Amino acid sequence: MSNGSSYPAPLILVLGILGIIFVVGSCNFPLLIVPAIVTGVLGWVFGVQALRTIDSGQGNPQDRNLVMVGYILSIITTILSGLALCLFVLGILGLLALFGLGGWQTFRP
Repeated sequence: MSNGSSYPAPLILVLGILGIIFVVGSCNFPLLIVPAIVTGVLGWVFGVQALRTIDSGQGNPQDRNLVMVGYILSIITTILSGLALCLFVLGILGLLALFGLGGWQTFRP
């Protein structure tokens, strides 16, 4: 069993925390959805690989808690940013349907 760090556990935790910050920030700045998705997916992938390395006995078992918290935050980030992206796209499509495709011009009271 190696005591070396498999993946940097603090990096996975930071990716998860940054993802949550980006998701919350995307309420005011919708373009922050993109870095939220990127950090969420990266944290999720790195977290899976780090947990597999730790479970196989090659990684540092003391890093498991940090990796697990970052992994869970990354999953939450990915799900929330996916929902936010869907709502953003639906909002844009709704605005296009209302204004861009002549919906308001054909309405005559």
